[in-house]
Amino acid sequence: MEKGIRNLIIICIILIIITGALLIFNKNNEKEEEANLTKTEEQETVVIEHNISEIKGETTNNIYRSDLGKIAFELPSGWKFKSNEEIKSQVESVSIDSESEDNIDYLYDMMATNNESGSSVSIMYGEISNGITVDMLIEKLKKSFEGVEIIYYNVNEIETEKLGETKYKSLTVKMPKYNLVQKYYLKQEGNFLVEVTITYKDGEDTLENITKYFK
Repeated sequence: MEKGIRNLIIICIILIIITGALLIFNKNNEKEEEANLTKTEEQETVVIEHNISEIKGETTNNIYRSDLGKIAFELPSGWKFKSNEEIKSQVESVSIDSESEDNIDYLYDMMATNNESGSSVSIMYGEISNGITVDMLIEKLKKSFEGVEIIYYNVNEIETEKLGETKYKSLTVKMPKYNLVQKYYLKQEGNFLVEVTITYKDGEDTLENITKYFK
């Protein structure tokens, strides 16, 4: 029980960091990035914008799926999906608003845990606008960890990896004191950020044992 609570607290801390990174880029993008931003062919593609509620996934027969987010996760044996009420309670416990002061919506849509091993998976969506890219966000996330002094993080380099059949920008962060590993996967689908966080305890679970359930 103590191990599970500890992991949940750490997950909450990370959600704050990711949300903060997204807010900072949206708030300061026009001031700091507009002059230096070079549009790529991908950015020039016309994007059909959707409402944040449209990307919300559904769970059927122990499989979470978001068609708009192009992501699916099959619940492993011994795992449990958290209810909407549990997700809301956890998010509110760290005072994260579902909408920023810039009227940018965020959706913490899925959380699943294995109480025995302490492993967990969470999926969050956020609206991307004003020329913000996944590369910017994951670089900001990396620098946020590298700047933390009260907890020692071993931060790896940013990579491009597949999760299921889709390519993501990824970042691995290790907390040697707790033998914990957190893996972040970020991608853009339409006008949304799709962020997956996988947490597990080194020696009690493996990344491959979790990622194989993504479709």
